[in-house]
Amino acid sequence: MAWATKKRRTSIRIEVDKPVECRSSRSVTGRAAAGGPVEQVVVWTLRALLHAAKETRNPGQVLARCDDAMRLAGFEPLGFDEAKRPGALHAVRQALESATAQPPNRDDPLYRNVDRLGEILELAPVEREILAFAVKCATVSGMVEPFALLLPTTRCRLARALAAVLCEFDPQAIKTALEPDGALVSCGLVRWSASSRFGPDPPLVPMDDLDTILGTEYPDDKALLAPFFRVTSSANLTAADFPHLAADIDLICRFLGRARRERRPGVNVLLFGQPGTGKTELARVLAAQVGEMLYEVNVAHNDGSPLDGKHRLGSYLLCQRFLSRLTHGLVLFDEAEDLFPSESFGMFGLKMRSAQDKGFTNRLLEENAVPAIWVTNSVEQIDRAVLRRFDFQLEVRTPPRSVRCGIVRRHLAGLPIGDAFVERLADCEEVSPADVKAAAKVAALAGGDGPAAVETTMERVIRRRVEARGGRLETLARDGDAIPYRIEYLNASRDPARLAEALRDRPRGNVLLFGPPGTGKTAYTRHLARRLDRPLLARRASDLLNPFVGVTEKLIAEMFQQAREERAVLLLDEADSFLRDRRGAVRSWEVTQVNELLVGMEQFDGLFVCSTNLVDDLDQAAFRRFVVKVRFDYLRSDQAWAMFQALCTQVNATPDAGLRGAVGALRNLTPGDFATVHRQIVLGGEPPSPSRILQWLEEECRMKRDGDGTPRGIGFRG
Repeated sequence: MAWATKKRRTSIRIEVDKPVECRSSRSVTGRAAAGGPVEQVVVWTLRALLHAAKETRNPGQVLARCDDAMRLAGFEPLGFDEAKRPGALHAVRQALESATAQPPNRDDPLYRNVDRLGEILELAPVEREILAFAVKCATVSGMVEPFALLLPTTRCRLARALAAVLCEFDPQAIKTALEPDGALVSCGLVRWSASSRFGPDPPLVPMDDLDTILGTEYPDDKALLAPFFRVTSSANLTAADFPHLAADIDLICRFLGRARRERRPGVNVLLFGQPGTGKTELARVLAAQVGEMLYEVNVAHNDGSPLDGKHRLGSYLLCQRFLSRLTHGLVLFDEAEDLFPSESFGMFGLKMRSAQDKGFTNRLLEENAVPAIWVTNSVEQIDRAVLRRFDFQLEVRTPPRSVRCGIVRRHLAGLPIGDAFVERLADCEEVSPADVKAAAKVAALAGGDGPAAVETTMERVIRRRVEARGGRLETLARDGDAIPYRIEYLNASRDPARLAEALRDRPRGNVLLFGPPGTGKTAYTRHLARRLDRPLLARRASDLLNPFVGVTEKLIAEMFQQAREERAVLLLDEADSFLRDRRGAVRSWEVTQVNELLVGMEQFDGLFVCSTNLVDDLDQAAFRRFVVKVRFDYLRSDQAWAMFQALCTQVNATPDAGLRGAVGALRNLTPGDFATVHRQIVLGGEPPSPSRILQWLEEECRMKRDGDGTPRGIGFRG
């Protein structure tokens, strides 16, 4: 390419009266002269080159440093040949004049989608042009180079540069369009670059993946918005499926309905709880009850890959902007745990938190035009200052037994499942509705033939899911009960049947069940819950004990609170772990744990049952707080023989009356021993004889004896 120059002192003067030859195969001047429209990005690049040259003292050097931009404009790079530099500016001007002789080529899905999105969101023409430019600048190599030379770069200077490039709009209009409360920035479509020196980065940063989204052809507006948010699927449940949350649902629905009708800003509801408890389904139920469409912010791409927090935040802001123009609709933001800032620990354990992020999040919850429902598994990572800005916070726990039973039957419809298995599933608080749904899906496809095979498959799937999240599934872990539960098999110091009737009439108070292991204390508590038609909330020491100071006390308080809210029968198994005599305490937290439990017992207005094998170790003050104390002892001879007959019948063995004396001679036999022997029979695979069953029972009893033949201590001294 030939460049004509004329030097005079240190300044450079471009001879505009001499022709400029452009040797590049992509000659812009040649294309324009031939009558074909020039690409819009080329026009923008030519204007950017001229503006950068105008803003500096050495235009030729500026153009020489923009190799990619020169290639994009249709020129060969100037390189280090200073002789070419003076004529370059004239060539660029000439190319721009030719390129703008007719409207530029905008035959690209990007420009069409920007216009459609602008109509949907009511974007001004300047905002649409900025959006299209920002996306192209971030994706087309070379467009950003001229802006990198505008140093030091300020937003005012950059606004002037954008005005020169976009041409139709003045700097003030561009600055106004890029204000924080403007549509582009507030919706997350575009933001200023975080760097004061843009370097290779674009001056404006578009939303992640926006180039791909806007560069795709869509059949309609709904498809264009689908990468950001969409109308959620209809609810599969109704408010009747959440009877334990009826009062909360009624209040939230009235709150959301009136807030939407009156266009109240800053309305936010938070649903949190363990995975699989139905939080998202509850959000759909709330929207259906209010009579509003529910728009859900996407959590993943169409290919299933997860979206990051920035993209989801931008989608949420877009959804808010879209719905603010309408008179209906609510927003659902599921899996919100990664969006909100949390207090993190930096060097030396010091807490660090971005004040800027925190302030933005606070505004996010105070200024949203459309009511939003947020769903998360845990609130532990959410900053307290952010958490308090949610108007209503509802913990969605595992439904009570009566609700779980209905859910189980609904999901298992069509599967050959027995009623006993349904009841056992409903008894498991650890099992969530999502667990049952997943297990039913697997069982329907790979469960085998017959109820036994299907139940085994479901049990395996559910147990693996519960274990994956750190839980235990002891109720289903047993291969069925040894014999059907009968209260007559309990050898208790107080008539268990009459006690159950008394507690049914007045289901409140503290009950202590103590005695050797396997005597039926936990099973009796389950029986009580069923008789009272209330859910059973069971907690063990491992569920509450925590190595961090103060956490155990917090978990104890939450245990009572949960039982109070669910109107559940509360069972604390292994209570001796918490109620040991404080006179033997060595550490302060051993005392505070007992104190917290005693306070909870005094304030709890429901039925609280403690079971223990070590009654002699209980704190005296705690012992006095139990209104009812029942000792469960080894089976009497008549009870032992009745259970022996029942077990033989269940495993298809004919009871031998001649063994009655031997069975009755087992003085430390418990119902738990029969359950253990039954499992041995199931594992053996062959029906044993009554004498073999007796041998197994004798072995179980023998294991409870010391070497001298005396009964081993089981926590009782005397």
